[in-house]
Amino acid sequence: ALEQRLKGYRKTAEVESERQQSELMVALQSAKNPQERSQKAFELLGREMAGFRMKQLLVDAEKIREMDLPPLGASRPAELALMYMVTANYHLRRLDQVLGLGEQFLKAYPGSTMYQSVEMLVENVIQEKRDTEAGKAKLEKELDEIAKEKADLEKRPPKMGWPAQRLNHLDLRSCTAAANNNQHEQALKFCEAFIAKHPEDPPDETVELAHLYHLRVLGKLGRFDEAKKEASALAEAHPEFAQKMGIRFQLTAWPKD
Repeated sequence: ALEQRLKGYRKTAEVESERQQSELMVALQSAKNPQERSQKAFELLGREMAGFRMKQLLVDAEKIREMDLPPLGASRPAELALMYMVTANYHLRRLDQVLGLGEQFLKAYPGSTMYQSVEMLVENVIQEKRDTEAGKAKLEKELDEIAKEKADLEKRPPKMGWPAQRLNHLDLRSCTAAANNNQHEQALKFCEAFIAKHPEDPPDETVELAHLYHLRVLGKLGRFDEAKKEASALAEAHPEFAQKMGIRFQLTAWPKD
């Protein structure tokens, strides 16, 4: 009962947060005092970041960056807005935009207190792109190993579920290997094939694991609506597995809008 009430509280909080953010944007645009406008800009961006509404944060940060707003203390609204544009794109998985906007920030604001935060996001993306490139060869090697083992197993006579069980796990390994090597499109293909092959949902949690890797890859691709739908369905159908794997926490780690 409490869990259901918490869902209701969360929904109410989200609606109230959206209302407050809309009011802040109106106040920002209508304020006559430049310092007040800067203060409202800071407050709006901070609220959107706290609510993890990345799409709205990106829209409003772009608007604020174009406004000619005065500094508030040592901080400049345009500087903060650009930092939030980098951050929003990072969480929305728009990696090329992170690199482009991040470099703009690092060139424009070398003395910023936010310099290291932006630099870290840029470096994270650079490393991820390196890992993705290196992952192509690693996955190819692992898929070759899987194919060789499957070919060997298929020659053996079946005995007490063997080698069918091992073959099943090798099929799942194709899904997980592609995901672990950042080969996202291949991971979706392998995971979807595994799920389709096992509509009966065997008791060894292999199908649940395939769904888990599949929804995580959807998140990596920025396809959050699909990922959230799959995560919610998995948590509903297999609550113990979801608890063990932290699926509800995963849902909170994706943008809210």
